Amino acid sequence: MIVTDKKNYYVDGSTVMAPEVHIEEKSQKKKEKKVFRKKKPNNSRKKLSIIGKILTVFIVGTIIIGRYSKIYNMQKQLNNINNSIVKLNKENENLKVELLKLNNIKSVEDIAIGKLKMSVPTKENMIYCDMSKEIFKLNKNANEEKNKNKGVIANFLSKLY
Repeated sequence: MIVTDKKNYYVDGSTVMAPEVHIEEKSQKKKEKKVFRKKKPNNSRKKLSIIGKILTVFIVGTIIIGRYSKIYNMQKQLNNINNSIVKLNKENENLKVELLKLNNIKSVEDIAIGKLKMSVPTKENMIYCDMSKEIFKLNKNANEEKNKNKGVIANFLSKLY
């Protein structure tokens, strides 16, 4: 028995079926190849654009992280400096308190008598000096050297005033 298409109910010639040539299929395959060739560069362009976008995001992220690390280091240094300033201020306050204690005449007298084993002077131990006379000679050469070191304008201004 011979199977035929529904269109052809009869067979011409021998009973062997003649192969049908489909011209449309060949032209469709050619069209598909052309479309595939066109899509292939588009796919590579899409891949390149995606890779470019990924690289851009990576670079921007790296830059942002780098800047944040610099900001963090600067903040850390600032905190260290502020801590040292606070410590120095506390030490300064402690020194001021100690200075006020030492400025008290009574505490100075106690330290002199207790630690240094000094005694209170009497009238017999006192020595008087006459400070009205010039005890020390003024060095004129030192004054001249100072004037030489000054500029011409400074000498002129010092003579005016």
